[in-house]
Formats: sequence, structure tokens, C-alpha cells
Amino acid sequence: MGEPLLVNLLLYSAQIACVTVLGGGLALLLRPGPPSLRHRFWQGLLAVCLLLPWLQGRQPPPATMEHVDAAVLAWRPADGPPDFRFATPPPELDWSSTAGTILVAGGAARSAWLAVAWLRLRRLRRRGVAPGSFERSAVPAGGRRTDIRLVPGLQQPITFGAWEPVVLLPDGFQALAPGVQQAVLCHELLHVERRDWLWLLAEEGVRTVFWFHPAIWWLVARIRGTREETVDRLVVQATGDRRTYVTALLAFADDAPPTPAPAFSRRSHLFRRIVLISQEAVMSRTRLFLALTTIAVALSAGAWYSVSALPLRQAASARISTSPGPLELQAKTVTPENPVPRRTDAVAPRYPQRFAASGVYASLTLRVTLDATGRVAEIRPVRADYSNARAGATAPADTTPFVEAAVSAVNQWRYDPPIEAPLVFEVSLRFTPDTDGVMVNAAGAPMETPAWHEGALRVGQHIQQPPAKVLDVRPVYPMEAQNAGVQGIVILEVRIEADGRVSHTRVLRSIPQLDQAATDAVKQWEFQPALLNGALVPVVMAITVQFTLSR
Repeated sequence: MGEPLLVNLLLYSAQIACVTVLGGGLALLLRPGPPSLRHRFWQGLLAVCLLLPWLQGRQPPPATMEHVDAAVLAWRPADGPPDFRFATPPPELDWSSTAGTILVAGGAARSAWLAVAWLRLRRLRRRGVAPGSFERSAVPAGGRRTDIRLVPGLQQPITFGAWEPVVLLPDGFQALAPGVQQAVLCHELLHVERRDWLWLLAEEGVRTVFWFHPAIWWLVARIRGTREETVDRLVVQATGDRRTYVTALLAFADDAPPTPAPAFSRRSHLFRRIVLISQEAVMSRTRLFLALTTIAVALSAGAWYSVSALPLRQAASARISTSPGPLELQAKTVTPENPVPRRTDAVAPRYPQRFAASGVYASLTLRVTLDATGRVAEIRPVRADYSNARAGATAPADTTPFVEAAVSAVNQWRYDPPIEAPLVFEVSLRFTPDTDGVMVNAAGAPMETPAWHEGALRVGQHIQQPPAKVLDVRPVYPMEAQNAGVQGIVILEVRIEADGRVSHTRVLRSIPQLDQAATDAVKQWEFQPALLNGALVPVVMAITVQFTLSR
């Protein structure tokens, strides 16, 4: 799971919590009302929670500074001794992937649990037999034929099935009083007529997706509780005998039904159901209208406030345009004080295979705009040149695949955060028939990895911990830079040999007045050699040298 998706999931979960808390308070206005009204309210509240992502826009990703995995040297010219700091950041945990794995594993575990429960219901159905006291094993309910079976060892009546519904009764059902039997059957057949099994399956699906969210579980519990209260009221209206129906509820209160079938009677809800059965739900039309109006207004305002206070974020992806976009129009240009930052991740474009036979060479220039986090925010094709490598080959009529390949690759590049953002600069790429795209600079020269990288391992890949520094040499702060008030960070990429000495350096982030001082100092540093499988190995790593003027 990508980090933006996980952040949106956290924000969405917070929105659900806010709306649920508000809805729980508003439900007090409907307490004297009929159970069916409260049931629809809780269903509507759950629907609002599920529809929140589609009822709001997306906020652009925030501008946050990314961590630079490098050593840090800070020096202040002062009368006292210099202040050296060499900080080795701990390896970063890919928390987004870990969280995504946990979420998927939790959903899979709950799905497996539901599958086992479903198989258990199927076994109970196969074990059931037709009750002998009935003339036929199918009783019509609402125009539907419902199979009724007695199951040895079953503790509670249960109903399940959408297209072939079945009512399973405990084997001791026939020993109950006739009025109790009638009440139990009426309750279960009403579930069949209302198609409550389909609603139950939908609720289980929601709980499987949001298995980690307590507000969703609480909402589903409220929905199921009011569903049973609604059926209770319908049974009393159909039988006209409250006392007998309460007796039926008490007869099965101590036994738990096989999940995920709806419970005929559950001890935790029994008292409330009996109280509601014994009372008449009376609510005047005026009060009902005022309650519904208040709920609609308050819930709408609460949902709007929650999505405004916790907006979902837009995925960070490049905007491709043929004309300057809004970011490019306000972007800063590359200067010595605001150079192109170090590229931390690059993907080479793939040569379009449809042009491999004709041998087309392509050179493209793209204008790239970086945001404050170092991500590519906008891409604009600037120039494209094509030529043919093979005799008789003709220039392609449609060169869009080259542009699409270049844009797709550059969109995945990542840079260190620029000093001033947004920052605009040009990137050139060259395609040849025999290779994938090669990154080149504006002058057309290939931007290749330095030869001194060969044979060395990069810190953060095979070598997780940077080698420890054992010898410091402080940089000489140039007097002209001090007089000009120049300060900041110079980032160098260095090769540390197997004996711990620095053999090569190059500037990744430049401050022209300070580059040489940083380079001269770092070349004199010595490190404890890096180890891989017990062997000394050379490594390549980034080092940050910070120059700060004393106050």
C-alpha cells in the first residue's frame, strides 16, 4: 500500500469516527420513535460514512521536507572550539508497506473466518430433518417457499439463505407450547420475507473491509439491534400476544447462535427488547418532523466539517501539459543559489518496441517542475527530434509513444527538496533502437554514473549502516563567504575505500563559495571500514556539510 493511500485511509477513518459520534448523539432524538425509523437512521448513517470519499474533493499533497540519509557536519566560526556533529540516522521502516500488509492480512483472516462460518451453516442444514408435526416441509412466507428443518444439537432458531431460504430449529422446538412455536416461526419467517439475510451479508462485507475500525462495528451492531426490534414489533402485531413472545425470547436467551446468522435472542440485548415490546412507541408527527429536520441539518453540517477539517489528499502525480501550468508559471529558475537538487530515484524510459524494426532515434527535452517535497509536479514536452538509423526507413507518423515513455519515466523520479520551490528545469533524454532511454544533460552529454562508483556498494542497500567516522578534519570557512553572509548545506557523494579513506568526491548540492572548503575537509576524513559478510568493502554514501554563521 502506497503512503498517500495509507494517509487517506487514516484521514477517512477519522472522518468516519467524527460522523459516527455525531450520529450517536443525534439518535437520542429518535428514542421514542418506532424501531423501524431508528433502523433506517442507522443504515443511513452507515451509508453516509461509506459515501464520504465520493462526497468530497482532494487536497494537494502537503509540502513536507524529506529526510536526507547522510552524515551531518556542523561548524560555526567562533572563538571556542568548533561544534562537530556526525549523526547516523537509523534505517527507516517502510511503515506504509507494513501497515498495508497488516490491513490485507486482517481482511483475509476475517474472510476466512466467515467462510468457515458459512460451511458450518451448510453442515447444519444437511443435518436437519423435516418436523413431523407439519403436513409439509415447506411453509409459504410472503409468496416464498421456505424450508423448515429440525437440527439436533442446535441451540437457537436461525434463518439464512437468499434464494433458497431455510429456517433451522432446535430439536427441542416441538416440546414448546404452541403459542411459543407460533411466535418463533413468525419471527424467523418475517426475516425471510424482509430478505434480511442479504442485508446481513452486506454488513459482514463492510465489517470485513473495515475490520480495524471500531466505529463501523458499532454502527453495524446498532443496525442489527434495531432490525431485531423492528421484527419484534411486527411479530407482536401479527400474533397479538406480547407475553407469549417474551416467553419465546427468554427460552433461547442463554444460547448463542452460529455466526453470522442473526440471533433470535441474545442476553445482552434482551432487556431492551423486552422493554420495547411492553411499551407503545408514540411520537407525534410534529416532534417526528422536528427530529428528522434537526438530524438532517446537523448531520450534513457535521459531515461537511469533518471532510473540511480532515480532507483526503490528492495523489502526487505529474501534470502533463503542452502549455505552462499554474506551478510552472510561479516556479523559480535554476541559479547557483537554487540549483537542481540531487536526484534520489530515477527510472530509465523504455524504448517503444513498435519502432524497433524501423530503427528510430529520438531526442526529447522535457520541462520539469518540482514541488517542495522533491516530487515531479508538472511535465511539459518542449522539444523532440527524430532520425532513422536504417536505410529505407521512414520517419514515424505518430511519435506519441516516445513522449509517453519519457513522461512516464520522469514522473517516477524523485529529488531532494529544492531550496526554493516550485523549481523548473529541463531534462533531456535520448532513445536508441538497441537500448532503453539514456538520460543526458541539456548539452546532450550522457548523465552516467561516475566510473568510481564501480565495485562499491551504496549505503542503504546492501550496507544498511553508514561506516563510523574515526577521524575529523574541520572545514575552513572561507572568509569571503563569511563576509558575504553565505551559509547553508553542501551535500557531497563520496567513495570510502576498504581501508576507510575517502578516495573520490563529487558535489550533489552546491553552494559555490563553500563547495571547495567542504570537499577539502571531507577528503581528509577517515572511517571505520564497512563490512559485508565479514569482508571489507568500499561504499558510496552521501555526506552533508553544514556551514552556519555565528550570531
